[in-house]
Amino acid sequence: VMEGYNSVVAIVAEVTVDSTMDVVVDKVTAVVDGGTLVHPDQALAQVQGCINMGQGVGLISEITVKNGIVEQDNFDGYRAVRINETPKVMDVHFIKSDGAPGGLGEPATAVIVPAIANAIHAASGKRVRTFPALPENVAAG
Repeated sequence: VMEGYNSVVAIVAEVTVDSTMDVVVDKVTAVVDGGTLVHPDQALAQVQGCINMGQGVGLISEITVKNGIVEQDNFDGYRAVRINETPKVMDVHFIKSDGAPGGLGEPATAVIVPAIANAIHAASGKRVRTFPALPENVAAG
C-alpha cells in the first residue's frame, strides 16, 4: 500500500517461479483511491503503464556502475519489459470518490515491486533482498 500525491494504491501480484528461479508475473490486482477521476480511461492507462514500468524495475531492469560511470546510458543497454512479458491479467479498480484528483503514476510504480517480492516469497519461499529479482537474486533469497 502506498499513500502519496493525494492517492492511495494497494497492489497484489501473483507470480510463477520455475525451477530456474525465473519469475513470471501472472496477475496483478490494484485498488486505487485517486479522488475524482477527470479522465477515467487515461487514469486506467496511467496505472497500467506504471505497473508495467515497476515490474521492469523489480524483475529485469538493472543499472550497473563501472569505474564510477553508469553503464546503461541509453535504452539499447537498459532492459525494459516487453509487451509479451506484462501480466496476463491486470485488474485495476478505482474507488469512487468526490475528493480532489490525486496522482496516479508514482504510487502505482512504487508499490508493484514489493507486491512482486511478496508474491515470489509466497510462490517459492525465497525472500528477494536484491533487485532486480533476476534468477540468481531469487535463488540467493
